[in-house]
Amino acid sequence: MSTQASRFLATWSLQRFFVITQGDLKDFIEVSAEFLSLAQATCEAMERQQQTSQRIFQQLQRSTAHFGVVLDEALRHFVSDCTKLSRETLEQTMPDRRQWRISSDLSAGCAEGPSAYVLALVATVLRPVAEALQPLEVDRQAQPMGLACSALLHAWMEHIVRSRIVFSVQGGLQLGQDLWAVRDFVASEACALGPVPCGHVLALPVFLQAEEAVRCLLRQPRRPPTRSEMAAAHLLGGRCCSSCIHTPEMSSDLGLENLEFSTVDPQVTPTSEPSQPSPDAVKPRKEQGYGP
Repeated sequence: MSTQASRFLATWSLQRFFVITQGDLKDFIEVSAEFLSLAQATCEAMERQQQTSQRIFQQLQRSTAHFGVVLDEALRHFVSDCTKLSRETLEQTMPDRRQWRISSDLSAGCAEGPSAYVLALVATVLRPVAEALQPLEVDRQAQPMGLACSALLHAWMEHIVRSRIVFSVQGGLQLGQDLWAVRDFVASEACALGPVPCGHVLALPVFLQAEEAVRCLLRQPRRPPTRSEMAAAHLLGGRCCSSCIHTPEMSSDLGLENLEFSTVDPQVTPTSEPSQPSPDAVKPRKEQGYGP
C-alpha cells in the first residue's frame, strides 16, 4: 500500500491516492482496532493458552500500528508536495514586493476582489484535491482538504517573509481579499465539501492566524482620513476597511516577519465538532471564478 500510495502521489493521481489512504488504509485500521478489542477480551478469558494468545495479540497490535505509520507517512508526503507546489506557484505568479507598497487612498476604493495569482494558486493546489475527494465518504474529506489548505497558507506566509514583502494599507487590503479567496473556495459549490467537513476545515487555526496577520497589517498607523475617505469607507462598509481609518498618525509599511504560524501536523485529524461557525462563515461571499 505504501508503494502504491507513493506512486500515485508522485504522479499527482490524487483520487487513487485518497482511495488508498483515506479509504483502504483507514478502513483496515478501523476494522483492526475493533478486532484487537475483541482479541484482547478473548485473551483475558483464556487462561490455559494465555501465553500463545498474548503473542498473537501483540503481533496484531504491531501490524495495526504499522499501517498507522504508513498512513501518517503518506500524508506527510502529501503535505510536502502541496507545500512544494504552492511555493512554485507563488514564485511564478505572486507580484513582487514593489507592487505591494503602492499606496492608495481609500477614496480610490477598496480591493475589489482576489488577485489573479491567488486564483491560479487555488486552481493549481486546492481544486485537484477537492475533485479527488468527492468520491469519498463525507467524514473522510476534512483531513486531506485541511492539510492542503494549511500547507498552502503556510507556504504563502513563508513566501511573503522570505521575499521581504512589506505592505502599504492598500496592499494589506488586497492581501486580505486574496486570503479570503481560499475560504471562499472551500465554502463554494466547486469545492463540494459537505457542511460538516467544510466547518472543520474553516475552523483550522491557520485560517485564524492568516486573518490575524492581515489585521496586523491594517492596524498600522496612517494619516487622519479626509471627509471623502470617511464617506467612501462608510459606503464600502466592508470588514477590511473599518480597522484602518481610526489611527491619527502617518502611514508606515509593515511586513509579517514577527508573526508565528503553527506547523502542519498530518496526524491531527478533525474528529471533534468545531465551534459552530455562523452561516456566513461557511458561505462564499460570491463565486470568484470557482464555478464548475
